[in-house]
Amino acid sequence: MQIINEFLERNKNKHLFIHVIGDAMLDEYYKVKVTRISPESPNVCVMCSDTEAPEAVFPGGAANVCYQLLNFNVWPRLFSFVDTAAYQQYRKAGLKWFGMVQLDNYEVNKEGWHAVVPRKKRFFDGDIQVGDRWDVERPGLGLTDEQLEALHKSLDTLLSIHQVEPHVIILSDYNKGMFKNWQPILPANVPTIVDPKKAPIDRWVGCTVFKPNAVEAVELSGGLTDWQAQCDYFYKRLDCESVVITQQGTGVVGFHKDNGYFEYRPVKVASARKPIGAGDCFVGILAMAIGHGFPIDQAAQIAFEAGALYVGRDGRGSITPWSLAHRSKFVNPQDLATRDYKLVFTNGCFDILHTGHLESLRMAKAKGEKLVVAVNSDNSVQRLKGPKRPVITLQERMEMLAALEFVDFVVSFDDDTPLSLVETIRPDVLIKGADWEGKEVAGADIVKEVHFVPLIEDRSTTNLIEKIRTLL
Repeated sequence: MQIINEFLERNKNKHLFIHVIGDAMLDEYYKVKVTRISPESPNVCVMCSDTEAPEAVFPGGAANVCYQLLNFNVWPRLFSFVDTAAYQQYRKAGLKWFGMVQLDNYEVNKEGWHAVVPRKKRFFDGDIQVGDRWDVERPGLGLTDEQLEALHKSLDTLLSIHQVEPHVIILSDYNKGMFKNWQPILPANVPTIVDPKKAPIDRWVGCTVFKPNAVEAVELSGGLTDWQAQCDYFYKRLDCESVVITQQGTGVVGFHKDNGYFEYRPVKVASARKPIGAGDCFVGILAMAIGHGFPIDQAAQIAFEAGALYVGRDGRGSITPWSLAHRSKFVNPQDLATRDYKLVFTNGCFDILHTGHLESLRMAKAKGEKLVVAVNSDNSVQRLKGPKRPVITLQERMEMLAALEFVDFVVSFDDDTPLSLVETIRPDVLIKGADWEGKEVAGADIVKEVHFVPLIEDRSTTNLIEKIRTLL
């Protein structure tokens, strides 16, 4: 898509400064095993784990907006309330620039509650979310109006002393207390994008872009269901320049005061594997596109394509220019089941890409018209290779494979074998390494052709790792 290429080219040639002001949170992921149904309640499952610690922690809310911008030519600066634990996690995730106000010193009630940023706790058994989400938070962060006022004054001071004027400002309102009785003092003539969650919306009068999602647009417009009527309502109520309304995976619509309504509907609906944080990704890329001078309808299209890439992946993380450039190669397995070409299927961990991989993939592609590569998830690699593997994360492994000209599609799987993928895709050709000849190959009875490609001597990820260890 030419517009994406132009966006990435502008990203290379111009450095942006983007301020993100809003509710910072933490997203915690717990690895559990569902063992049985609770004898106390027939609707409750019993989740077991060998630790109380989360398996992974990611920036959430406004912090996730910054996180989505880290891989681009952007300096995202987070202005928010944080606590020590959240700050440490943000730094670990790569966030470097803050206008933060510390919360840890506030103890506001008889229970000894310390004000902390909200935590969202999610529980997964393998790749499936089980149980309800557990949010740890208090209204207004558990602070009094006087304490919030003091914190807001500190933030206004930080906003006034920034060294570089931002190209765009994002106001990320998750209704957690950040904007309670407060409107930040912002520099004039800088585009502002509001990502709202709850009423009242009058606090956002005069913003540049108002960006609710489809559900929020109905609620915030007083029940209007037609998107054009919603745009009219927000435009007149807020005196803004543009309205952008995301329509989940079906597209994005909006309005600009000079150019009227616009609508972008992709040919293929974006299918969400895990939509957590999709709105943060969208608004971050939207801000980038505006900062690079794209008109609002094109900026919304670019942001939608980035969001579609984000929700179509396995697991959390931040998108990259690399993955955006090769987004058409990341597909859902079901999309490959109906086709009019000879499809070759191969799979592996591809932990550290080397010449042995390249040669086997070239030979695989030669057996058909298009090649799909199935990649073991991080959990699958760990089960197969041991607790210290993989060295490279799933998303990075998939992006490197997608960059190869002879790879047409990349998918992933969490099982020990790709059998379920083969059953779904039903490829024409199945490729395995020569070391599998004479062994049972998952899915061999489903495909028309099975070929074994020769291995290159001394070329393996295990050998590479051992060689690196001898050099340390």
